[in-house]
Amino acid sequence: MMTVARLAAALVLAAAMLNFAQATPSSQHKLSKSGGWVLAAPEQSCSQVCGVASPCNAAATEAANDAFNNDPAYFTTFMQSEFGVTCKGIETAAGVCNGVIGPYFNSVLGKCGTALWSRAAVDCDATCGRSIQRVCCCGANCALPPTPTPTPSATPSPTPFTP
Repeated sequence: MMTVARLAAALVLAAAMLNFAQATPSSQHKLSKSGGWVLAAPEQSCSQVCGVASPCNAAATEAANDAFNNDPAYFTTFMQSEFGVTCKGIETAAGVCNGVIGPYFNSVLGKCGTALWSRAAVDCDATCGRSIQRVCCCGANCALPPTPTPTPSATPSPTPFTP
């Protein structure tokens, strides 16, 4: 039979192991460098993070999700340049989160994610789990940075033939 002290020690060890296994989610939201976009804290809706002065813009959030679905490299670049977040991969929201949260960062897995829009439009009031940080457009000025254009590779000059 386990004593109270041993049980308490086991619980402390289990909590420490859980914290080590998971990335620590941000407890505060982050404002983008270009303005308008906000990375919500875990379990925070876009309506909560945007507030009344600059309400959640669902249409702009949907447009961003579509752009990120079509170009995952652009999404990764956006997250890094705007919020300093490095995406360790791209995932797609499934289950109850699909179609309602728009773009997000999964702080436990370190992955950026999008919704497939198979069910509904963005719900500014939705939250989705302890590790999901929503990317929210607050207000009317949420232009996405231009999509980076790839630099064409230089065409090598032909080598003259010498017999």
